[in-house]
Amino acid sequence: MSRLFSILTVLFFSSIVYSRAEPALYRVTETKPGSGCHVMQNSQEQLIGQAFQQDALVSFRGWQYTVYYNLERKVCIARRKLPAGQWNEVVLPYKNNRDDAHNVITMGICKKDGSIHLACDHHNDPLHYCRSVTGLANDEKLAWTAGNFGPFTDELEAGVPVPDVTYPRFIEKPDGNLLFECRYKLSGDGDSYLREYDGDTHNWSLVGRYIQGMDTNPNTCAYINRMDYDKQGRLHVSWCWRDDFGGQTNHDLCYAYSDDHGRSWKDTYGNRVATSEAINYTDSRSPGNCLRQGIATLKIADIPHNKGYINQETQSCDSKGRVHIVNSYMDSGTDSNWSSSRSKAVLHHRFRDTDGNWHHNYIYNKGQKVNSYCRVQIILDAFDNAYVVANGAEIYAATSAAAYSDWELVSNLDAGRFCSEPQIDRNAIDDGLLSFVYLARNNELSIIDYLLDNPKPATGSGLRVYRYSDNRFSNCIDSASGLPGSPLNTNVKSLRWSGCLETRYGEAYSLYLNTTAASRLYINGRILLITPNTKKPVEYAVELPPFNSHRHNIVIESLAGRQEVLELKWSSKRTEKQLIPLESLYPEPMDFWDDSREQLISFCL
Repeated sequence: MSRLFSILTVLFFSSIVYSRAEPALYRVTETKPGSGCHVMQNSQEQLIGQAFQQDALVSFRGWQYTVYYNLERKVCIARRKLPAGQWNEVVLPYKNNRDDAHNVITMGICKKDGSIHLACDHHNDPLHYCRSVTGLANDEKLAWTAGNFGPFTDELEAGVPVPDVTYPRFIEKPDGNLLFECRYKLSGDGDSYLREYDGDTHNWSLVGRYIQGMDTNPNTCAYINRMDYDKQGRLHVSWCWRDDFGGQTNHDLCYAYSDDHGRSWKDTYGNRVATSEAINYTDSRSPGNCLRQGIATLKIADIPHNKGYINQETQSCDSKGRVHIVNSYMDSGTDSNWSSSRSKAVLHHRFRDTDGNWHHNYIYNKGQKVNSYCRVQIILDAFDNAYVVANGAEIYAATSAAAYSDWELVSNLDAGRFCSEPQIDRNAIDDGLLSFVYLARNNELSIIDYLLDNPKPATGSGLRVYRYSDNRFSNCIDSASGLPGSPLNTNVKSLRWSGCLETRYGEAYSLYLNTTAASRLYINGRILLITPNTKKPVEYAVELPPFNSHRHNIVIESLAGRQEVLELKWSSKRTEKQLIPLESLYPEPMDFWDDSREQLISFCL
């Protein structure tokens, strides 16, 4: 490939003020880990993709991880380097042999010691638990192979088998450790338990029974929406009660929070109402002091039997610590036919404000309440906009400014493609990325990425310029970041600017290069523009390729000739055409594999 060079000067504004607008989504990528997944062809519910997995898609330290059963029904975990890496799959020996949608795989990463934890294939079964070697998620030098995962076991604590597990989940703690939560015993007659993993000792310990359903009158069980920490370190849990084996007896919406990692619990009014009991699954059981149906102040919504109330839906927390819950059930006045309830159940959103008061909204599409035929997921971005992924990748959004009364459909680009329920990467949202995973009936698993507005302030100092005394980039005279501060030396024969540009909004951008020089413009390692020498300045426009990051590697290089002025501008739906501001440009590029796998992009010379 020949190189073209020129002398250029790049002009930028030093600052710009961004306005905050309504939620916006920009679908940027879709990737497919693995060579195929097991699908239950005659069922809407799947072994892969259930709302209660918590979690099946997790990002950490620049990598994203997902779990699934392959075509042979073996447990798989795959990861990719963000933003543009290829998925690499690890196949573990454990094999599922039962088409039961309860029996999903759930995953947790201990940030403190970098261990990856898996639990799978449970519906009143002994624990099936597997853990990686310490540091696998922290140390890229460790091989991504099945040999770095231990055997499956029925123990968390050494010598203590865990029986009768259903709905296991891992919860990331603010201190970098993990919680493990699951139900013991049966639908309509079960207790909920917590254990804790310490990344310093690499051991599990019992917290205890925190919700009681067995040995009460009447017996019941709790179906957990999710269990999440907010950014202030408070642990939130919400659930419905079920009084027998059938979903017809799902009733009421309950909520509690803990400020001591699940040891004690407060109701929505801040009253301490329960304490977790440090008893094992097999210990003698009697009515205790943990969360239970007899505590009236746990109930935040009265939802009666026979309302098509789907158990285990979704919750999330916003930046202010407000917990948001979405459930689907039939409004008052509708019939009580469970078999047809999915066609009549609608989505209800509730959130708890900073004063502890609960608010209710319906989720709407063009003024109509949204019907939900499967479980959904809710997530809040850094600006406290709420997003619900529902019904095969429809995305709805609402704003904090409107107290979430303005729910509306914002994307249905993938409607009708998928047969599972969604799982959202709840860590990626902090980087302005709405990333979720779905399973389709053609056995393909898809991770779909939408770019949201950038939650991080621009802090750049400009690109880095390299000056060369030859025309082949082999003899660098000097380099500097920012803007050229003096006339170019007459010995300069070629020049290259490189680094990153960072977008602000979750929308498509156009770039404009205005020059007389013969130049090349590279974005993320690909040539987008080649310009000839011209007598008068010409402005060239290109579209910034969709990418699941706000940062893009950029290189501009040109022929030496007359001293030129090069202007680099951009525009988007909410950005008037303008020179790219200095703080949106960075002298160091990202290092990542481009999606063609042709080369490692690394422009640090």
